[in-house]
Amino acid sequence: MDFANHPRFTEIYPADTYELPEPSFYVSGRSGEARSLHSSELASRCPTSVFVEVEERERGQIVIVGDGPETMIPLRSTVGLVEFWKRTATPCYLDITGLTHPAWAPLLKGALVAGVDIRVVYVEPIRYRFNRIRTQGELFDLSVGFQGIGPLPGFLSLAEPSEDDVLFIPLLGFEGPRFSMVLNHVEVPRDRILPIIGVPGFQPEFVFYAYQGNRLPLEETRSWMTVQYAAANCPFSLYYALEKISIQNQQSFMRIAPIGTKPHSVGAVLFALAHPDRVELIYDHPVRRKARTSGVARLLVYHVSALRQRLQL
Repeated sequence: MDFANHPRFTEIYPADTYELPEPSFYVSGRSGEARSLHSSELASRCPTSVFVEVEERERGQIVIVGDGPETMIPLRSTVGLVEFWKRTATPCYLDITGLTHPAWAPLLKGALVAGVDIRVVYVEPIRYRFNRIRTQGELFDLSVGFQGIGPLPGFLSLAEPSEDDVLFIPLLGFEGPRFSMVLNHVEVPRDRILPIIGVPGFQPEFVFYAYQGNRLPLEETRSWMTVQYAAANCPFSLYYALEKISIQNQQSFMRIAPIGTKPHSVGAVLFALAHPDRVELIYDHPVRRKARTSGVARLLVYHVSALRQRLQL
């Protein structure tokens, strides 16, 4: 890897001791996972920073609480999201740990368009919830259902490429049924599938879980032969992997399914912003089980603003 041309702007900390440069503006959300609650402890350690919470009350809208009156923002309103971020001139943080993709992706886009100094925060879990009854491709009990295939707010593509011009790039996690479901929605030749798996994983054994969980669709499409790799907790590693694929397939339209790790999804969102005419993000909108993970591992800070010059905003 040429680090001069492919820098990685990531900082790693223990979650229970991390402190913000003060004052800062910190945006987060809560889920049923214990790791999403760390922002409350962080607020107690950083008294001069402003902390606000995103509540996802309706699909397509968020409510901001904790800094004055409640503010409702449509997630498809880039203007509204830009105005939200421009409320402060201090360093801004977007903690995606407890937020769903349809919430944090447009928030990240709004921050980058606004030109603020934005950093993404992600807290790794220690373990995921296993299925009591193991079935093929469903080692873990992570989702209770899916709301259907569709674009993320603010990332709708109007391109209509022919099948032969499309590359399908699924970013794989543990849930093989998600890969199969998205695959059934995407019309693409089987020899045009390039899966990406997180290597190294958050934990050493996670790589094997990803292969085991996705074994059936990987075998059925024979795409196990074209698997690519990018560090599971690094959006920049994923971004550069996509950039390499793009250079090698300059005439191809890229349909990317961010159904793996959240850091990989951040990299996919950044890449989509850098190549809006050649990239479409496909998402299955899972309904996440509340206690899907346990434990709080490392806290990672991604200085995504460092890539702003590559983006088309």
